[in-house]
Amino acid sequence: MQEEINEVIGKINTLLAGDGSRLTLIRAGGNSISVRFSLGKASDCESCAIDPETAEMLVREAIQTNLPAITQIEIISERPKE
Repeated sequence: MQEEINEVIGKINTLLAGDGSRLTLIRAGGNSISVRFSLGKASDCESCAIDPETAEMLVREAIQTNLPAITQIEIISERPKE
């Protein structure tokens, strides 16, 4: 299951790469995972960076669609250091 989780996170990271945002798997076990969302800054448009709420929606939808055995998803949002 670890490989499938990494594959889903990798696909989402491809979408997030444009603004420098990133998901990192913190923990996976049983029916739960924890991921960290690090907010990036869009190179041309700072306000265009994906917001944490949208990223959370993407993660939850992708996990529930591709890995229905995972029923608990914890997402920790991290903002860039100024």
